[in-house]
Amino acid sequence: MEKILTDSVPDAVLWIFYKLKDSGFDTWIVGGAIRDRILGKAVEDWDLATLARPQEICDMFPRTVPIGIEHGTVGVMGKDGVLYEVTTFRKDIENFGRKAKVEFAKNIEDDLARRDFTFNALAWSPDTDRILDPFEGRKHLGQGLLKTVGSAKERFSEDLLRVLRALRFAGQLELKIDTDTWNALLEAVPELHKLSSERVQEEMIKTLGKSKSPSATLNYYAVSGVMGKLYPEFCFNGGNNESGMQDFTKSVRACDKMSPSRPLLRLALLLSSIGPDQNIGPEAVRTAVENLMRRLRFSKSDTRRTATMVWAALLEIPEEDAKQCRIWLNQVGPHQFKDLCRMWIAEARIYSEISPEKSQKVLSRIRFIRGVLEGNPPLRLSDLAVDGTDLQNIGLESGRQLGEMLIKLLSMVLDDPNLNSRQKLLNIAGDLEKMEGKNVYD
Repeated sequence: MEKILTDSVPDAVLWIFYKLKDSGFDTWIVGGAIRDRILGKAVEDWDLATLARPQEICDMFPRTVPIGIEHGTVGVMGKDGVLYEVTTFRKDIENFGRKAKVEFAKNIEDDLARRDFTFNALAWSPDTDRILDPFEGRKHLGQGLLKTVGSAKERFSEDLLRVLRALRFAGQLELKIDTDTWNALLEAVPELHKLSSERVQEEMIKTLGKSKSPSATLNYYAVSGVMGKLYPEFCFNGGNNESGMQDFTKSVRACDKMSPSRPLLRLALLLSSIGPDQNIGPEAVRTAVENLMRRLRFSKSDTRRTATMVWAALLEIPEEDAKQCRIWLNQVGPHQFKDLCRMWIAEARIYSEISPEKSQKVLSRIRFIRGVLEGNPPLRLSDLAVDGTDLQNIGLESGRQLGEMLIKLLSMVLDDPNLNSRQKLLNIAGDLEKMEGKNVYD
């Protein structure tokens, strides 16, 4: 087991480790890196814990970043250009509900004792190939069990984010949650409103972006009450009824079919469960999505993009008719089509298991719309062969009527793209002006 770690640790991490060790500071590689290698998974982050104090760490390495220096954490730039977190040993000397008085510790054992779950309370020394496992984390991993270090109630009261971390780890690592840990977790759920919006958002993005199949974690969210507590939109206008739960289950399964490299599209799939099957129109859904994402402090661009994707996904896919497709593409925006395809394909993969005909219908329509787009049809005002200046040159006045004329011309071009030539559109605009007067729509 130790050889797995030795063979996989980056040279840059070993450089940091031995530099600290050779300077007389007891140092260990800790936490998730060891857990993931024991499970045969790729390691994303290599973290170190050391007896060295933050200023000593900064003095020892040429390039450092004070990531959380008040908590003992310094970012050390490795020779590979990657920033690695190095944290001074710490221990809790007194707990005050959700806060603890912390001081630097003299040994790794005290540091491990303040960690959340037993499989994260692991430390490994590259020079001796020794793994410290004071809380039987490896045993629990072998049993497929998630268990807190010490009292579960105390661990969750110290930091409520551990509730969400427990559900994420249980889902991602396919673990069963220990009974005492689960009961303490359920007791903590009513307090989750005390978490900052940013921390809740970060956990959801980790759930959607770091797991091949987020459905396990999302189902834990549902059965534990976390979903209802933090994401009440999923109970929006009847979401608790049978239809609502069916929609939610379908959306969760669709998330598994979407690549984890696209967490926002997974989120859009999840949010589409509050759609029209619950008698809620696309516009109301878009508003609900925007409100949720603002509450969780997503960026304006991510909020706008995700809300638009959910809204567009709830519109009916057009029939295999070129005119209908052009009108639909004008409505949703051709730039949204690729992401909509990804969402439709994710759902189609679910249909293929229960309704192959429906799946094939969706795929056939995607191919048809792609064919329409390949013809590069005019779909937006900017695609018209004329602009406002051209219309003013034939006598139209600037203002509202000019904009309405352009919209009318676009509508005609969507119906028949062959009309999109400068002379044809100028002739049409001139004829409309003659028939209806200069105030075309009055």
